[in-house]
Amino acid sequence: MSNGSFEFKLVVKKGESIEKSVYKFFRKAVFSGYFQPGERLIESSLAEKLNISRTPLREAIKRLETEGLVKITPNKGATVLKSSPEEIEEMYFIAGVLEGLAAYLNAGSLSKEDIDRMREIEVVLEDEECQRDYERWLKLNIEFHNTYILGKKKSLLTRLLEQRTKPLGRYWYLGCTSPGMLDSCISGHRNILEAFSRKDAEAARKAVEEHLFDVGRLMRKHLGRIFVI
Repeated sequence: MSNGSFEFKLVVKKGESIEKSVYKFFRKAVFSGYFQPGERLIESSLAEKLNISRTPLREAIKRLETEGLVKITPNKGATVLKSSPEEIEEMYFIAGVLEGLAAYLNAGSLSKEDIDRMREIEVVLEDEECQRDYERWLKLNIEFHNTYILGKKKSLLTRLLEQRTKPLGRYWYLGCTSPGMLDSCISGHRNILEAFSRKDAEAARKAVEEHLFDVGRLMRKHLGRIFVI
C-alpha cells in the first residue's frame, strides 16, 4: 500500500447504500495508487479495518473485476490487476485510435457551447492549483474528452472506449507525477481545440491520436521507473 494522500477511512454518505459506498471507496483506493499493481486484497483484514461485513466488500471487488481493475483467482482471492508499462502504452495507443475516430465522427456536430465548455475546462486544467489536485484534474480531463466522445452517442464506439479506458484511470494519479505529463496534455488539448474550432474532422482525429500516443509514451517511461512488474 502507498499514497499517503489517500485516507483509508470509509464514509457512507446520507442516502447512499453501504454497497455503493464501499464500491466507490475501493475504486478510489485503486485509482489513487493506495493499492499497488499486483497487491492482494485480503477480505478479512480489509473488512476488519473498515468495520464492515465481507458481503459489501466482496460485491465491490466483483464490480472492480468487471471494470478490469482487479483479478479474482479461485481459491486465491483478489489482486489489483497489473499490466506492464509496455501494455499500458499499448492501451493508450488503442484508446487513441478509438477516441480519434470519435473525434472524426463528431467534429462537425459539436456546438459552439460544447467547444466553449472545453475551453473553459482547459483554462482550469492549466491552473497550477488545479494541477496539484489530481482528482479534480482527472475529473475535468474526463469531461473535456467526453464532450467530443459522446457527441453523437455512437453506442458501440462509446462502449469500446469505456472498456479500453476505464483501466487506465488507475494509473493517472501516478502518471501525474511524470515530468512533462501535464505540459504534454495541455499542448495536446490546445491542438484538439484548434481542430474542433475549425470543424476539421481529420485534424481533430490526428490531434486526439497524437495526444493519447504521447501520454502513452510518457506513462510507459514513468511507470517503468516507479514500479517493477
